[in-house]
Amino acid sequence: MASTEARPADLGDRTAQTSAVEKVATLVDEKNDAKIDVGSVAEEDIDLYVPLKLDGSVAREDNPLRARAVLVGTILGCLVNASNLYLGFTFPTPMSGAIFGYGIITILSKIFGNVPILGGSFGPQENSIIQAAATGAGGIAGIFVAGIPAMYQLKTIEMTPKHSYGSLITITLVCSFFGLFFVTPLRKFFIIQVGGELKLLFPTPTAVALTIKSMHAGAAGAREALSKGWWFEWTPAFIGSGILIGMNSALSMFGGAVIAWAIIGPILVATGECIGAPQWDEATPEWHGYYSYAKLSNLGHETPSPRYWLLWPGVMIMVCTSMAELIVQYKVISYACKTVWHKSCVTINDILVKRGKHSRYFSEKATNEIKGVENMVQDPALPEDQVQIWMWSSGLIFTIAGAILIFHYQWGMTAGLTILACVLGFMFSSLAIQIGAVTDQPPLTAASKASQLVLGGVTSGQGLAIKDAQRINLVAGSLASGRADVAMALTSDFRTGFLLGTPPIKQWYAQGLGTFIAVFLALGMLVLFTSAYPCILDAGAEHCAFGVPSVAAWVAVA
Repeated sequence: MASTEARPADLGDRTAQTSAVEKVATLVDEKNDAKIDVGSVAEEDIDLYVPLKLDGSVAREDNPLRARAVLVGTILGCLVNASNLYLGFTFPTPMSGAIFGYGIITILSKIFGNVPILGGSFGPQENSIIQAAATGAGGIAGIFVAGIPAMYQLKTIEMTPKHSYGSLITITLVCSFFGLFFVTPLRKFFIIQVGGELKLLFPTPTAVALTIKSMHAGAAGAREALSKGWWFEWTPAFIGSGILIGMNSALSMFGGAVIAWAIIGPILVATGECIGAPQWDEATPEWHGYYSYAKLSNLGHETPSPRYWLLWPGVMIMVCTSMAELIVQYKVISYACKTVWHKSCVTINDILVKRGKHSRYFSEKATNEIKGVENMVQDPALPEDQVQIWMWSSGLIFTIAGAILIFHYQWGMTAGLTILACVLGFMFSSLAIQIGAVTDQPPLTAASKASQLVLGGVTSGQGLAIKDAQRINLVAGSLASGRADVAMALTSDFRTGFLLGTPPIKQWYAQGLGTFIAVFLALGMLVLFTSAYPCILDAGAEHCAFGVPSVAAWVAVA
């Protein structure tokens, strides 16, 4: 894990230059346990806090936002989105979108030559557009394997997803585009202004940028990229579903399963504290002697199952771990808060100076901040390539206003609770980005659980019915998790684009389109799965093809 110790620009060497081989070797994707090796392009020193020097043979890209790039990226993201709902956990789209997108567009370029739309040259910036579209289309599925099904299991929503499609669409739109709009102006802050000082390396997005650079590094780089991107490699990164979440997480899950189901569970059953549900009847005598120990129905009226007993210590461990993730990153959080305060002082001082007034305090703070940014990397994006203020600000205002109306009339939340949920979403999303940029593991669980706890405390004294309080609790958690997910994804794309010189506005358009498609795709997949397997929404179902463990945890916290 990268150090989180902040270093003033005038005291330390913020460029952190090293050989490309050593630098890339440290970019270990904790989720996939994969090391990126760029081979022969590693002869020069690379500063990963300034844009990369691309191969001289790469043609100039006047407009990397092309229809073929967005289409290919969206299709790749849609495939990942569908798998997210089926598997129940997130598969990282940036690397797969970059590599598979490179292969597909390269083939199209060779087949169609200079044919408009499908043919033409293909460069690294267009490759990053594919990745941005794939990331957008592959996102927002997380709330449909956790918070939303939990609402149905608690009976806070009476209708099926098919019949409550409209209300689910609106909450998904708010989750997605609130994160998209609010994080847009923070691009310069996270990637340029404090990236070097806080060592916000963004391991996976940086590895994606280096991979794209290698794939487009002339003929030799292309051959190397194809060999590394398309061979059948029998590594732990692609065998089985457990490794999709990383070796550390997989080993933790395996250890937890052994402790829970090989030690604690049998002891509970042997002592009579828990029992199993018989799986046989007159129609299925062949199942005699088989029991299910995962029953969660009829609680409080009969001896519980081991799953119910183990659920509570599991939730407690999860919540405590999530909170610990935030606490151990106190240096990142503290430095970020100080930087934001300095920027605020600079703005206030500029306003006072324009009005002919003077404040010694704000003047000193502004001077200190100016001294601190003397060696700051300049933003390579031209003003016309930036996302304009009116674009993200109007979208943010419209999203917040829409959220107040939507949550009041469809989910029974007051305007005050909605604004509180938006503020919490802003805070926890910012923390998730900062921590994820250092550890490559954004604490989305911490964001959702913290929002649930805060809203739970606020609603506990309002005399709400249990179902109403639970619904508000789950809505707030879903908002925080969904917003943090989208915000982290866009910031990661901005990081890749910064290294490759891709115009931010082009990436913003690509991910916005992909996110819009993901809203309808993810919900459509939920309707499909719950129609085929109604047990997903039934907490009392004893037999179900999907265990939905995340749903049980959300239900417990609510």
